[in-house]
Amino acid sequence: MRRRAGRTAPGGRGIPLTVGTALVALGIVYGDLLTSPVYTLPAVLAGQGGLAAVTPDFVIGVLSLVFWTLMLIATVKYVVIALRADNKGEGGILALYVLVRRHWKWLIVPAMIGAAAFLADGVFTPAVSITSAMEGLRTIPALGWLDAHTVMLMSLVVIVLLFLLQHNGTTSIGRLFGPVMLVWCLFIAGAGLPHALRHPELFLGALNPWNGLSFLLSTQNHAGFAILGSVFLCVTGAEALYSDIGHAGIRPIHATYPIVMVCLMVCYTGESAWILDHAGDTSFPAGGNVSPFFQMMPERLRGFAVLFAVIAGIIASQALITGAFTMVKEATSVNWMPHLKVLYPSVTKGQLYIPAVNWTLCALTLAAVLTFKDSHHMEGAYGLSLSVAMVTTSIQLSAYILHVWPGLRDWQRRLGAVGMLVGFGALDAAFMVSCLMKFFNGGWFSIMVCVAVLAVMIAWAEGTRVERKARRRVRIADFEDELIRLSDDGDIPLTAGNLVFLTPDMTTDRIDGDIPRSIFAGNPKRAFAYWVVTVLISDHPYGEEWSAQPYAGGRLIRVRIRLGYKEPQRVRPMLRAIMRELLHTGELPPQRNAYPGWNGETADIASTRYVFIKKSLVPESDIKDLERFAIRLKYAIRSVAGNPLAWYGLAFDRPIVEIMPLRTKEYPEPKIRRVRFRGQTIPGRG
Repeated sequence: MRRRAGRTAPGGRGIPLTVGTALVALGIVYGDLLTSPVYTLPAVLAGQGGLAAVTPDFVIGVLSLVFWTLMLIATVKYVVIALRADNKGEGGILALYVLVRRHWKWLIVPAMIGAAAFLADGVFTPAVSITSAMEGLRTIPALGWLDAHTVMLMSLVVIVLLFLLQHNGTTSIGRLFGPVMLVWCLFIAGAGLPHALRHPELFLGALNPWNGLSFLLSTQNHAGFAILGSVFLCVTGAEALYSDIGHAGIRPIHATYPIVMVCLMVCYTGESAWILDHAGDTSFPAGGNVSPFFQMMPERLRGFAVLFAVIAGIIASQALITGAFTMVKEATSVNWMPHLKVLYPSVTKGQLYIPAVNWTLCALTLAAVLTFKDSHHMEGAYGLSLSVAMVTTSIQLSAYILHVWPGLRDWQRRLGAVGMLVGFGALDAAFMVSCLMKFFNGGWFSIMVCVAVLAVMIAWAEGTRVERKARRRVRIADFEDELIRLSDDGDIPLTAGNLVFLTPDMTTDRIDGDIPRSIFAGNPKRAFAYWVVTVLISDHPYGEEWSAQPYAGGRLIRVRIRLGYKEPQRVRPMLRAIMRELLHTGELPPQRNAYPGWNGETADIASTRYVFIKKSLVPESDIKDLERFAIRLKYAIRSVAGNPLAWYGLAFDRPIVEIMPLRTKEYPEPKIRRVRFRGQTIPGRG
C-alpha cells in the first residue's frame, strides 16, 4: 500500500489575532448585522401603523426586544457557544452536521432543512440589503420626484452588476471590505450618538428585559406576536457569522464583536430616540416612507449615507453569495447535491465560483424584487428563511454539546444539551412562528425556495442511496487472470494505455460489477493498465492524500484519493502524479507514449482515457414507486445540472460513456414454451 499525505490548513482556529485579521473579520462576518439598522425599525414601524401610533412605551419596548435578541441569539448562542462548535476551524450548518451525524442519524433532516434555508437567505440578503439602502434616496427632499418604481429599477441594476462580477472572485476587492466596514461601523454609531445622548433613558430602559416582554403582551402592541418577526431582522447576520469562521478566524471574531455590538446598539438607540421625538407626527403616511436610519441624519449627509449603505449592502450580499457557493460545494461532498462546474478565480483558499448557483441566485433575487417591489414586503420572506436555519442549528448544537463537546462531565452535557434545545430552540421557534404569521405577506416565497432546494437534496440523496443498494461488487481476484490475458492480447486493438474508471466504492479488493462487465462484455477494452479510482471526501475541511494497491502484476491499480470537503476535485492532475510515483517505485509496469506532448501527456506515461458508467432505469428495474420517483428526479436534475465529464475537468480526454441498467436483483432466465408455425416440425417433437 502506497500512501502520501497532502497539505493541511489550520482553518479558523489557526488564524491569529492581528490588526489585519481583525479587519478581515469586520469585512467578511458582520455585513448582515451591520446593515440591519437600515431595515429593522422601519419594518417594526410599518407593523405598528407608522409614527402616528408611537408611544414612549412602544419605543422602549421595541429597543429592549432588539437588545435582548442581539444578546441572546447573536452574542450567547453564536459568539459564545456556536463558535466553539467548529470542525477543524470551519463552521456552518454542514460543518456542524458532519460532527454529529454519527450520533443521531435523524439529524440529516434538520441539516438538510437548514442548508436549504441558508441558500434561501442568499436570495433575500441582496434583495433586502440593496433595496432598503436604495429606498433611502426617497428621504432626500431634493429627490422627492423619485417613486418606488424608479428605486426598484435602480436596485435591479445594482443586483445584476453584483452577480456579474462574481466570476472575478473577491480577492482584490476583498482587501477593501474590512476598512470599509470598519468605517461603516463607526459611521452608524456616529449617526445615532447625538440622538442617543438626548434620551439616555431609552438605553437604560432597554437593559430591562421586562420592558420588552410587557410591551409584547400589551394592547399598545398593534402587531401582536408578529412584531417578533420584524425584531428578528436585527440578527439576520448571526448564522452567516457562524458559517464564515473558517475565513475570518475565531479569535478575530471574538475580538471585534464587542465593537460591533456597541456600535449597533448606539445606532438602534439613536433611531429609537428619533422615533420618540417624532411620535404622533402625522406628516408621515402610516406605514409609509419612514426610515429612521436615514431621517435621523442631517439632509446634507443623506446622499452620502445612501451611497455608503448600498456599498455595505453589497459587501453583506457578497458574503452570503460566497457562502452559498461553499454550501453547495459542501452539500455535493455529502451527496446532497449534483456535481456542478466549480471555478477557482484566485489562489485564495476557499475562493470559488459556481456559475449555475450564481445565475440561479441572481434570477431568484431579481424575481423577489420584481414580485415584492420594495424592502418592506420582502422582510417577511427574509426573516422566515433565517429563523428556520437558526432552529435547525439549535437542534444540531444540542447534539454537539451532548456527544462531542470536549471537557464536559456527563451531567454537564445533559444539562447543556437540554438548555440549548429547550432554551434557544424555543426562542428560535418563537421567532419562526412569528415570521410564519407573515406567510401571505412574503413568507410564501421563502418557503417556495426552501422546498425547491430541499426537493433537490432529498431526491439526490435518496437516488444515490438506491443506486448504492443496486450495486453488485465482485472480487478483483476472480478476474485477474482474464485481465492479464486481455492486456497482453495483441489481436485486440488498444483502447488506451491507461483506462480509468471512477467509482464511489470504498472497498479495496472488491469493485462494482459494472466495471469488469464494461471491460470484458461486447467489444473488450484492452489497456496496459486499468485504474479503479475512488474520490473520498473526509470530515476535515482541508487535506489531500492517496493510497494505491496494485493487482494482476500492476495491470489493475486500485486508487483511493481522500480530500477535505473544501478541496477542489482535480482528478486528472492528481492521477498523473500518482502514475508517475508508481512508475518510479516499480509498482506500475513501464509504459511508453509514442506521441507525447499532446494534452499535457509525457513520454513515460501512455495515453489515458476515462470511462463513465451511468445507471438508467429499464423495464426490468425492480425499484419501488417512491424510489423510482427519486431516481427519475435525480436523473432529471443531473441532465440540467451539467455534463458529469465537466465536474472532474475530463471533457477533453476522449471519455467513454456507457449506460448500465439499474436493478437491485438479477432475474433468472424465464422458461418460455416454444410453439410451432403452421406446418413446421420442431426437432425432437415429431
